[in-house]
Order: sequence, then C-alpha cells, then structure tokens
Amino acid sequence: MTQSTMKIATKRFGNIEVEEDKILHFPEGIFAFEEYQRYVLISVKEKSEFYWLQSLENSDLAFLVVNTAIHLPDYRPEIEEEFLSVLGIEDITQTECWIIITVPQGKPNEMTANLQGPLLINPKNRKAAQFVSANEKHIVRAPFLEILQKGIGS
Repeated sequence: MTQSTMKIATKRFGNIEVEEDKILHFPEGIFAFEEYQRYVLISVKEKSEFYWLQSLENSDLAFLVVNTAIHLPDYRPEIEEEFLSVLGIEDITQTECWIIITVPQGKPNEMTANLQGPLLINPKNRKAAQFVSANEKHIVRAPFLEILQKGIGS
C-alpha cells in the first residue's frame, strides 16, 4: 500500500512532501493562531530532538518544539480531564506532550520553554490541542537550559 503524500510550501524548508497520515489537526488552533489548524512535525535536522511544528496553511508559521518525554520526563501538565475530549481521549497519559521553545535571535543560551501552554497530541487520531496547565509553577518563559540541568521541580 502506497503512502498518500501532499506537497507543501514552507519558508524554512522550501517545498516539501509530507505523508498525509502525519498531519496533525488542531481543531481549535494554537493560541493566537486559531485560524491555522493543520500542522506537521519536521525534524530540525537528522538525529535532532528538536522539531518544527509547521503550519500547512501558512508557510511562514512554524514553532520550534520538543517532546517532553525525551527532555522533561518529570513534566506533568495539570489539565482538567473534561478538556481532553477535544482530542478524543479521557486521560492525559494517552497523549504525546510537546512544548514550544523560543530562542531569542543570536542568544541560544537564553532559550525558553512554554510550560504553561503544552501541546498534547493523540497519536491514534492525530488530533492535537494547546492547553493551559493549571500548575502555577508552569510559566510561559521557563529557562530551558536551566531546566534541563536542574530538572523541572514539582
């Protein structure tokens, strides 16, 4: 059986082909970008743990993200179970958890992680959403390199 692919234009990577079964659907979009609902994860480079969450509807829109299972295994966003229904699940353990990383231009040592707004993906149906963690220690601009060295704390 052949994979169905589609070509997309991106600012960062030029024209690329993506497998349709890799497309993520954000029914409610991402905060401040609600109008864009289809994305794909693209590895920054081979063997990198950083990915670009590339919009399929806006070639200029991409977010640098990391999977918390790899980088922050102790990170547990506090999400009300009732909100998880948008993903077609009942329990947060059924998701992949990703966080958006911001790197100030020319200052990679000052990169931050948005722990307050994790992206949860249901790998079975490819539905995804951004949520707000109720844990007050989960801030929007957490110093990522410091967290990697010291851990997330609780």
